[in-house]
Amino acid sequence: MRLPFWKPRPVNGLVTTADNTTIATTTSKVEQHLKLEEGAVHIGINSSDPDAFVLDLSIQNIHNEEQRDDGVQLSASNTQPSTPSTWFNWLGNQHSSPTAVFHPSTLEELQSIVLQARQCQKRIRCVAGAFSMSSISKTDDYLVDTKFLSSIYKPAFDQERNLWTVPVQSGVSIKALDDYLRNHDPPLAIPSNVFLESALYGGIVAIGAHGAEINGRCLSDQLTEITIVDGTGTLQTFNADKDPIEFSAACVNLGLLGIIYTLTLKVVPMASFRYRAFDYDVPYNELFDPLRKECGHRLKSLTQENACVELFYFPFNHTGNCRCNDHVRVKTLNPTQQLPTTNSWFRELHHWMANQAHILRLFKIAVVNLLPYWPSWTPFITRLMYRFTPMLDCVQEIPDALHFLKNAQIFPTWLVEFSIKCDDDDDYANVVRAWDHVTQMVYEAANERNEYPLSVALEGRFSKASRCIMSPMYDEDPEAVFFSIELVSGKNTQGFFEFSEKIAKIWMEQYGGLPHWGKVWEDYEGAMTHVRSQMRSRLDTFDQVRRRYDPKEVFLMPMYERLLQETEK
Repeated sequence: MRLPFWKPRPVNGLVTTADNTTIATTTSKVEQHLKLEEGAVHIGINSSDPDAFVLDLSIQNIHNEEQRDDGVQLSASNTQPSTPSTWFNWLGNQHSSPTAVFHPSTLEELQSIVLQARQCQKRIRCVAGAFSMSSISKTDDYLVDTKFLSSIYKPAFDQERNLWTVPVQSGVSIKALDDYLRNHDPPLAIPSNVFLESALYGGIVAIGAHGAEINGRCLSDQLTEITIVDGTGTLQTFNADKDPIEFSAACVNLGLLGIIYTLTLKVVPMASFRYRAFDYDVPYNELFDPLRKECGHRLKSLTQENACVELFYFPFNHTGNCRCNDHVRVKTLNPTQQLPTTNSWFRELHHWMANQAHILRLFKIAVVNLLPYWPSWTPFITRLMYRFTPMLDCVQEIPDALHFLKNAQIFPTWLVEFSIKCDDDDDYANVVRAWDHVTQMVYEAANERNEYPLSVALEGRFSKASRCIMSPMYDEDPEAVFFSIELVSGKNTQGFFEFSEKIAKIWMEQYGGLPHWGKVWEDYEGAMTHVRSQMRSRLDTFDQVRRRYDPKEVFLMPMYERLLQETEK
């Protein structure tokens, strides 16, 4: 199988094929070196000719057996030689067969990939951890894995704005940056973040991921600058001073403007900013009884009295056949200057939390491997999860408080999340109803049909509106509050898609909810039409920016093409 850059512009060099044959190619004014290891092809080119096509990148070709028209067949991938010739995301619900998978580590390599894609008339999608469940990274052309763009640059302090910032490359993981900032002098931290430590910043920024810090909005709102290699191979810099509209589009760009190279994030000193974590249980009917107006008022008060509010509901967490017997776990965080809790009890608890992998693996076996065959055991398992989730009352460093669930990536779950604007005039009554719809349908399925489509939890977070025009939480009023409500169910859970589609339809039609770009949504009936109608003007603005920086549509993806249509095909 030929290299994707082979035919358009051959260069001097040697390529080892699957049968160990050495093939030479020629071109002038080029000095090059090759390093061959287990089927990988690393081509380095030094050229004084500005017209010479520069290639200095690692390519993983994952079609192990396909024969191309030029008769050259590549050996297996250098990084995962035993993997099949299909790319899968983390959950396994998305897969494709890219022509090639690239692993760039420098700006020059990014630019070379884009130029090559233009020359070969290929499209590019990026993957940063592969945690997205939508088709956002799916492609049969070029797939760019950004995990080797992993440099962290020195933090800087802006005295005029009294602001610390840190630039990072797009392949930096949350944990890597947390560890780096802890060891900085002074120690620093990202004040709001997603809980998954293994996620990469380029990915979570591109899709508008968010945490539970109300004033933190989405993580993309923590950016002061972002650089992107656009569809022409040019490195573009976006910031609010240069062009606020383009910056808003670039901060949540779905990978449609190009490949994110670097991001500059706001950080805070840890010495003056820690979180006090306080978790407690509330009877279900005190928060989510749609017949009691005070429930919405209590939810609204929670958002006004706390910096972070996150709600967890594990189905069937108390005995009985009615949700009115259950409890909701409320997790709050508030800033404090107190020192982190260091008593022996807390150290033991922290050690237990740091080793949650063993417990998560047990629950993974129960939920993913056993419940699909014995779904009637779901109430017992979800009750155990509820009991094993610790309730904290302590002071923690910011990263410890935000990433409260360690090793979550080992537990594959379906995630469906929609953001609903809280009805401030009606004391968040719409949030109460949107939540209660789910629990009502959970118990109806169990009591009437012996079905258990929600096998883990219902979760919710509050955040103020985002300034990023492609964020589901965008609003012109910066003080508007959104409730992001999420279904969490184990992989292989019977009936989850049908159940979640019904719930999503309610959230869209009755509450105007918009989906999280990186989670499950696009295959639900009417979802594309709904998103298009709700975001029409924003999509038009974003598309003008997209066409400006990707005129040849190198980064266009089928999901976005469907979204631009007035109605679904």
